[in-house]
Amino acid sequence: MPRPPGHPRSTSGASAPSRPSRGVSASERRRPRHPGGVTLLETLVSLYLLFLISVYLLQLFAGGCKALDRSVEFTTATFLAQEEMEQVLPQDVVVAAQGNFNGDFADYSYAVSTSEYSPTLQRIEVDVRGRHGVTAALVALKAGPPDFAGISTDQSSCDATFRRQQNLQPDCYVPPTFALPQALPDSGEASGIACDDTGSVSFVADRYNCQLWYYDVNATGSPWSGPFHPDTGMGTPAGVATDSFANEAWVSDQSNRAIWKFYNGIWTRVQPSNPPLGVPAGIATDAAASNVWVVDTTNQCVRRYNDDMQTWDPTCYGAGSLQDPRGVVAPHGGQGRVYIVDSTHLWSLDTGTGVVTSVATLPSGLHDPSGLASDRFGSSFWINSTHDRAIWYLPSTTATAVEIGVP
Repeated sequence: MPRPPGHPRSTSGASAPSRPSRGVSASERRRPRHPGGVTLLETLVSLYLLFLISVYLLQLFAGGCKALDRSVEFTTATFLAQEEMEQVLPQDVVVAAQGNFNGDFADYSYAVSTSEYSPTLQRIEVDVRGRHGVTAALVALKAGPPDFAGISTDQSSCDATFRRQQNLQPDCYVPPTFALPQALPDSGEASGIACDDTGSVSFVADRYNCQLWYYDVNATGSPWSGPFHPDTGMGTPAGVATDSFANEAWVSDQSNRAIWKFYNGIWTRVQPSNPPLGVPAGIATDAAASNVWVVDTTNQCVRRYNDDMQTWDPTCYGAGSLQDPRGVVAPHGGQGRVYIVDSTHLWSLDTGTGVVTSVATLPSGLHDPSGLASDRFGSSFWINSTHDRAIWYLPSTTATAVEIGVP
């Protein structure tokens, strides 16, 4: 077969012509070869990442341990708070207290606080603080001790003091013990008491049911008579007063800003118009109930009503001097004086001149005085403290009032 022109003739045993080699870039020629292993930089980066991960895991571990410790502390504090609450709840009167636990829990502290949740309920809170500041708190409601507001005395011999309690009838105080009270009928809520000069009979105002009760310690059977209330019109009774023989009763009505007279089964509403009566509180009468004195809390004074003349005295006695007055008493022994208690002082009102004079400063421990009673001649006084739920005795205007206790 003829060959193409110019094609070389092959010879036996000669190799085929080689292909030209593939081109290699300059960068590939410069790059060193590392068959297996990592560089020093890669090793350092790996170690750094491992360090960061280890630190993060240690932080998680430490946080978990801290959370566990706080959880144990909170659980312990909760159990200690429950234990403290179980100790204070059975107490008749729970008072604020603080301190540290003993033994293995000496680094745990507690604080007991109280406040008024409602007129009949006391709010008790126990806080326990652990060694690291973890606090557990428990709150409970407890039926509070009786709330004192009104007081009256046996003015003939002054060997017994009668006081009223919220939800309870007045009980008799014969130094140095208290007699047990009896419940007010109709689940009432007493707001004031007044007794005759012998301490045998009393009128008790029931502000919950807006009515009046008569209490006779010498009665056969139940000592209670009543209730007595007008057919319509009586609002919230606050205080009650009576004459030396308990022939009639006078009641201060806060809702209507008026006073009521109860005599021979007949109710009479008495309300001034010029100037009008503010919100009344305590009320008192002289021995014959000719003059009725009532505390006007709105105008910070005492007003007088003359029952014989059936006229209101327009004078606002003690205005500008009295600070939050609450209680008033007119000693049945005469002397022409009426006494008023306000937040800080015992005042004497000269009924002839109308001058009000401070006769005693109340001690700092007597908080929120609300009721006032005296002996027949106004030489010794008894004061109710609503805040402290206690009775204070002032043997004379020159002496210092002393707390004579809570029943």
